[in-house]
Amino acid sequence: MFLQLSIQENLSTTQWQEDLRFIQNTLHKDYSFFFVKTTKQDFDTEV
Repeated sequence: MFLQLSIQENLSTTQWQEDLRFIQNTLHKDYSFFFVKTTKQDFDTEV
């Protein structure tokens, strides 16, 4: 049996930024407990 791995395509800067914004929005909306050890403002500044 062979394992086939998919190769990740190279993403543009814009695509990376879109992905980061998606993660950022998801964390704010669905995972507010994430901000126990860091503030939302600190997180947003780093993203």
